[in-house]
Amino acid sequence: MIDENHLPIISKEIFEKVQDEKERRALLKGNLVGDRNKYSSKYHFSPKVFCGNCGNIFKRRQWNSTNTSKKVV
Repeated sequence: MIDENHLPIISKEIFEKVQDEKERRALLKGNLVGDRNKYSSKYHFSPKVFCGNCGNIFKRRQWNSTNTSKKVV
């Protein structure tokens, strides 16, 4: 957040309260602060396969189309 850059949409106090609530909810779910990019999945190799270009982990994605077919990526 950049101070004094533009007029805020919400007050700094509300922003801080929301950040605290997000952290509280993350801790209730067992998500550690700073561990937001970790991807948990029921698929065994999801957290083990990384993109050689950007380093992000590969994720299983499924889209349902209007023609009742499924595409798994």
